[in-house]
Amino acid sequence: MKILVVVLILLLVISCSDSEPPTRVIEPPEPAEPEMVESERVPPERAQYEIPEGIPQGLAEHFIDLQEHMTEFEWHLFLGEMKKTCDGRTPSSYFQAYLKDDLSEKALNAIREFDKEGKLLPSELNTKRGRIRAAGLVMPEVRTVEFVLTRSYEIKVVYLKHDYTIFIDLFGTVDKSGVGTGRSGSWYSAANEFNALDEDGVHRTSELLSEAWEDQWFEEYIPRWLAGKFADVEPPERERVRGIAIPTDAELERVREFFENKFMPPDIPKDLDLLVIYWDQAGNLISPKDAAELIVDYDDAPQATDEQLEAYNHIHSPDAYDCVE
Repeated sequence: MKILVVVLILLLVISCSDSEPPTRVIEPPEPAEPEMVESERVPPERAQYEIPEGIPQGLAEHFIDLQEHMTEFEWHLFLGEMKKTCDGRTPSSYFQAYLKDDLSEKALNAIREFDKEGKLLPSELNTKRGRIRAAGLVMPEVRTVEFVLTRSYEIKVVYLKHDYTIFIDLFGTVDKSGVGTGRSGSWYSAANEFNALDEDGVHRTSELLSEAWEDQWFEEYIPRWLAGKFADVEPPERERVRGIAIPTDAELERVREFFENKFMPPDIPKDLDLLVIYWDQAGNLISPKDAAELIVDYDDAPQATDEQLEAYNHIHSPDAYDCVE
């Protein structure tokens, strides 16, 4: 009897399997391999070459992929020059030139490829100037930051907010070393794109301003100087720095008084976003008064912190080494 029941059950199972499709077994998916983040690199301790002394680990880690294109000597040399460039001891414009005689063509080509891909030098280096620029370029409306050397050999930091800015050095000497001279300083463009017509107009305006100052100063003061009315302007003990005579307070005051009361500047194009800054031979701002907030002594200019410099470089040159240790 039991055997009969077992046989009937087996027949029932077989008949059901003929009438219904077989059950499809779904295999669990293979676990996906985690995506490799491009910025993750093999740590230097697992690399082929050791990190030379004095080289930050972050610097070595960023350029670890260059090892396959370089000998150990070449890689160490490259890291050393990169460190010097970040610190401002090697000019960034000469960085690859310093390596040219000591690296193989294979190594140089790898460096050039890194440069093309934006993986080499950051927007701002870890120098005083780089930190000043990084701090200035996040200020409201500042479009570029310039470092201007005055006639008295002082460095001024200027935060430019206009398409063009002209600096006019107002010389006012009335002595035998250079009578009646006016000088125009360099003009700087803050525009993103080069515009030959506008820049030609700015350059011509700069020349006209300088010529107007020199001509008018000559007409005003030279006849009086020839008449012997400025016996105070060339004392024997007059101080000189690097061959440049430092103007006396009397000379500087005459320049300011003449500019404010008698100088007639030529017409300036109205269709240009242009600011003209006048200062005297000692680097003191004369006009316009509201430009004082745009000009800071080099030693007084704010500098970006390590965190701010790192953040700035990660925004403006995200694939390059940020030069922050």
